[in-house]
Amino acid sequence: MKYICEKVRFISYKFRPLIENISAGYRKNLWCTFVRPLFELLAVLHNAEPAKSNRGILDRAFRKSFQAIVKVGKTTPLETQELMIGINLAERGKFLWEQAMIRWECRRRRQEPDTYRGSSKVERDVLKFAPKELIDLVNLTNHLCPTCNLPLSSSHLWNRHD
Repeated sequence: MKYICEKVRFISYKFRPLIENISAGYRKNLWCTFVRPLFELLAVLHNAEPAKSNRGILDRAFRKSFQAIVKVGKTTPLETQELMIGINLAERGKFLWEQAMIRWECRRRRQEPDTYRGSSKVERDVLKFAPKELIDLVNLTNHLCPTCNLPLSSSHLWNRHD
């Protein structure tokens, strides 16, 4: 896990000049290409892990990797982040486990595996063709006021801080 977090940090650092100038959809594509495969192996172990805290650590690392590449703020609600990510790590792990078991049974019977019948649940990509300003808008609407730590809005500024 520590290796994956360091790898995500390294990828984020190396792609920083590119990430700052590309659209939100392209940022997500970079994340799906370079970072998400690192978590695919751990997704299978996610279902076998009995400790809830360890599953939570993996989920947080998964979301933090998305935040690092797509540049979504830390104060963005989890529902919004999960909508942007588009996959659930536990469901993906269960799907990969089922596919591996189908392949294993086919190998035991010396048959050709037919694992491409089903596919994991793929939701609509909300960041496809989204401009980079969308991420700035999401970060701005979920930003906290520096003086009172409440969500920042125009009504908050008008009512609380004259």
